[in-house]
Amino acid sequence: MVLSLNYNKFSDAINNQVMSMNEELLQQSAVVTDNIMVGLLGNLNIASQQNTVMECVQLKESDDAFDQKTKETIAFLQNHVSSSELITTAYIYSDVNEKLISTSGVEDARTATNKGKWYDIHLRTPMVVSYILVNDGGNIYICQPIWSAKGQRSGLFVLDVDMKKIGDVLESQEVAQR
Repeated sequence: MVLSLNYNKFSDAINNQVMSMNEELLQQSAVVTDNIMVGLLGNLNIASQQNTVMECVQLKESDDAFDQKTKETIAFLQNHVSSSELITTAYIYSDVNEKLISTSGVEDARTATNKGKWYDIHLRTPMVVSYILVNDGGNIYICQPIWSAKGQRSGLFVLDVDMKKIGDVLESQEVAQR
């Protein structure tokens, strides 16, 4: 009987310790995930307000400055994507000229094959705030409307973020805390 009581106390103590450690790990993971998402959203908000981006989405393809602004925007996107290990690629869609600009170039958005479900959602129900979509391939799209100086929505800036890479960051954080 004494052994049974001691075993139960010991078992309860171990269970409580494991639950406490798991709760602490879960809270730390939530904080790290929140920090990652706040960083990505802040990064996207700043990027969508860059003059180059705002000017590029407002130009018609027939404008003389279109080619130059597009090249500047592609260079900006390439730098933007290379600065974060979490971002797979970035897209800028223009409501004005219906072009899709990504790190690999410019194409007509209507015929582009590399756009995600964000494109259809943007056309059907244009959002006025940032939003996040999850695709079936393990990526998330963080979407930010681009506004003109007159306050009109003129496009969409999209970050394609690999959830596996976020998981890797969380795992490395967990290993570092052990």
